[in-house]
Amino acid sequence: MHCEAHEDRPMAYACLECISSWCQACGDEHLVCPRCGGGLVYHKVVPAPGQVSLEVFMEAALDACRDRFGPVPRRFDAHTRQKLAVELPQWLAQEPDHPLYHHLKNLGRLWATGELVWGHIVQANRLLFDPNDPHNCPAEVVYSAQPGAPVHPPLLAKVAHELYSLKSTRPKAPSLRAIADHLTDEHTHRIHWTVPPVLNEGQSLAMGGTFIVRDHLPLPSLNTKWMPMVLAPEPPRYVMPLPAIFWPKRLLSVWSQKHG
Repeated sequence: MHCEAHEDRPMAYACLECISSWCQACGDEHLVCPRCGGGLVYHKVVPAPGQVSLEVFMEAALDACRDRFGPVPRRFDAHTRQKLAVELPQWLAQEPDHPLYHHLKNLGRLWATGELVWGHIVQANRLLFDPNDPHNCPAEVVYSAQPGAPVHPPLLAKVAHELYSLKSTRPKAPSLRAIADHLTDEHTHRIHWTVPPVLNEGQSLAMGGTFIVRDHLPLPSLNTKWMPMVLAPEPPRYVMPLPAIFWPKRLLSVWSQKHG
């Protein structure tokens, strides 16, 4: 693909709203998109997965999410704050000592200061896979514990599968037994615990409970198990899926088409 203003120059930037393409010089010179006039900052291009390796696509997509989410500390307008709001489920509102209650009550700080990493579902309430069910539900995710580290969904998918395979088992190793008991119980909520070296594929990974809000997904159900996550930079290191209003269009399209 080439620059729309200079056909002899390769694309270096893309407007993620109207998907127009621009060269390095255009991207460095302008602050708004000449095509849509929306006052958008130029973003690094997010190539199609078939044009580059999946790892390159994922890294570019997460960079684009960071651009759209903005630098810390973030401040959102009233409309965006409304989009980010999460209503406590009725059962949780009656349990103020539940760890998930505090998790959701601290979302304002998480949205303002959190860092972006890739994450993958390990275990989720089955209702989340039904697009006709209206409920938001808890889930367990595995994710990179080091923002900026090149940990992408294919590796996380493998680790998620290995973690889930511990469910309903009784491993001898204490670290694995704790994970197995937690996943088997299905009602405990733990925050940011380190994935043991025997399962982490040589990466710094963590797993923890989160809460899936259907209005924050591109589709009303978990069509795909990987997604960008917002991770608190300091304890308690809460984690939540990045709401889809901050995803670039190409990532929205890929996520909505994928299954798994």
